[in-house]
Amino acid sequence: MKKHILFPVAAAMIMLVCNTGTAKDTLEGSWILVKSTIITPEDTIHLPATENAVHMKIIGKTHFATIWQDPNVENYAGFNGGTYTFENGIYTENLQFNSNRASIGWIVSFRVTLEKNRFFMESVDKEGNKPEIEISEEWKRAD
Repeated sequence: MKKHILFPVAAAMIMLVCNTGTAKDTLEGSWILVKSTIITPEDTIHLPATENAVHMKIIGKTHFATIWQDPNVENYAGFNGGTYTFENGIYTENLQFNSNRASIGWIVSFRVTLEKNRFFMESVDKEGNKPEIEISEEWKRAD
């Protein structure tokens, strides 16, 4: 049942944010995750977690959506999205929907560096310092 609900919701999210310009010097557009590391006090997680997994982030003028799936692994699929801001090199996501309901309402900020067809994200706290949970991601432009 979850699978039948997940994909229509993900498709709607993509349609919501796809109304985007393709200016190559902005975050707006479609991105594929190259690699991600999440460091918590208990664990370190590397993504994509499987060889066939694909994580895509679509950033529009005011909203973003991230979807992921490995077609060969049951239950390796999900989505999140919401509004975002990007000011002074800080990208902040306001999670308004998420396949993990416990994450709805989270606000997470990242220091972003744009380099040609890639962007790099490093999580920061409200003061711009490393947060308790550190996230670093590298994305490559898909569009």
